[in-house]
Amino acid sequence: VLDLDVKQMALKVGAAVSLIVVTSATIACFPIVEFFEDFFVNGIAYTDMSLFIGPADKARHLAVLRSYFGKISKGDIRWREIRKLLNMMFTDEYGKVQGRKIHFYGNEGVCLFKYFVRRDDPQHVYVWVMLLLYFTCFLVISCCYTLLNCKVRQSGRGLRKMMATRKKQPEDQLERATLRLQRNITRIIVSD
Repeated sequence: VLDLDVKQMALKVGAAVSLIVVTSATIACFPIVEFFEDFFVNGIAYTDMSLFIGPADKARHLAVLRSYFGKISKGDIRWREIRKLLNMMFTDEYGKVQGRKIHFYGNEGVCLFKYFVRRDDPQHVYVWVMLLLYFTCFLVISCCYTLLNCKVRQSGRGLRKMMATRKKQPEDQLERATLRLQRNITRIIVSD
């Protein structure tokens, strides 16, 4: 019976860990999926075109496209449409306009989460949702550690009472063992 309980517990822990890993990977990959580029691409940098100097965001692209094509809707335009219109501006001799996307994870080769965003960044809602999620996880972990510390103290008091009635172990040894356990738990809490 005990062996079956251990297997069930191991299965539950494995499922929970798998769920956490899959959820984390999904959240981390959201910003680089092509389908969501309108939410996570901040601009495009062109190396072989002097039309844009430096990375150009949607507003700069739209200004150039409006001056070339005339009237373009003032609403939100997709990055795919912007690239299509840019390629229509140049002849086939010039070749396709190639640009490097400036993504959510940063403009450099190092992938860092973008914590500081402005209201005009396309991903500001995503960042605030992630920060809220992190804060919620922090609160849950803090509450669990506080509860754990309280339970250890309560258990130590109960153990002290039980040992005092049996007189099997000196009080100071039990006190030292309880304090050592509490210090170890406190180290874990502080390190997290």
